[in-house]
Amino acid sequence: MKSGARRPAALSGVRTTLLLLALAGAGFSAHAGDVDLDVDGKPEEACLNTEKTLRMVMNIWANGATDTYAQVKPDIEKELGEKGERGAKVLAVYHEMIPRIESGEFLPPKVVSRYEGHQKLRAAAHVVCMKALSS
Repeated sequence: MKSGARRPAALSGVRTTLLLLALAGAGFSAHAGDVDLDVDGKPEEACLNTEKTLRMVMNIWANGATDTYAQVKPDIEKELGEKGERGAKVLAVYHEMIPRIESGEFLPPKVVSRYEGHQKLRAAAHVVCMKALSS
């Protein structure tokens, strides 16, 4: 069943393509993601945006989109670097969470499913982000 053997790889490519199209359609600047920190001083909203972007980063990493992944990190750093003190605090969150994503902490087999991994990533990112913005 050669066609069955090709199907998972083809589906992964399709998922990556759909993700990139969705990101482009959603107005993400050069893969930087949703790093909007102008949310009336509410850390919860800024952290929600950060959680969303980290989930996007994890999807790109997990799907093996290496070229895109190589662009994401510098784009995030550039975008947050332009956001002053608050951007620097949120950038520290990315610096803490991205190595955890790269280690597979939120992906099977370390978690039961990708859904569970996304939930754990959101929870961990929220704690780290709220702590960073509260300081």
